[in-house]
Amino acid sequence: MRGPTADMLQKAEDAVRAYIVGAITRGDFRPENRLPPERALAEEIGVSRAAVRQALTVLEAENRIHRHVGRGTFVSAPGIEPSHQARRPVIDTSPSKLLEARNVLEVRLAELVVLNATEKDLRAIRDAAEAMEGISDARDFERADAAFHRAIAYACHNDLLIGAYDLIEAAREDPEWIKLKISKNQHAEKRKDDVRREHARLVEAFEARDRDEAAGAMQSHLQAVRINLLGF
Repeated sequence: MRGPTADMLQKAEDAVRAYIVGAITRGDFRPENRLPPERALAEEIGVSRAAVRQALTVLEAENRIHRHVGRGTFVSAPGIEPSHQARRPVIDTSPSKLLEARNVLEVRLAELVVLNATEKDLRAIRDAAEAMEGISDARDFERADAAFHRAIAYACHNDLLIGAYDLIEAAREDPEWIKLKISKNQHAEKRKDDVRREHARLVEAFEARDRDEAAGAMQSHLQAVRINLLGF
């Protein structure tokens, strides 16, 4: 299950990227046109929203698209440098403040997943959790962890809160945050196993539609993250 699950997620991401690049090349999506919502793309291509989100992240890095929080995703005009486009904002914060913000937002997101997630959303969350099995490289583990939490955010089906989570994710991409996580987790196999168990508890709570357990599991997970990274 471990290898095929990761392979399937990668293939889904590749399918989304190929679909969008093909549409841009054919002129179906023209410069500065807004792309369909992620949910619509997922349904059209037959993949999870998590796969769409990951593919859009890659396309943004390639400067094929740019995103405006609250407005949508747009095709980039050729020849325009990324610095001239509206991009994800740079978040100047600290690991402590980031974890504080995550605790405020993601505990509530966990509750909303129980209330709002579809069965397809729950499968995407489980797939993202299972994709972390067998990963030992700290950078790959951090990417997989981010994909898991992103799938949770998308399953709340509240665009304003998803926009707020985009800011959390932008802060998670700060080099200092990544450096801290890599330094703490590069050889910490026990912590990686603990994260997998914490994620599994969340998956089980979501699938059981247990709101209190989901909130408690998320709070416990984020507290464990804080202790691992900051020591308190």
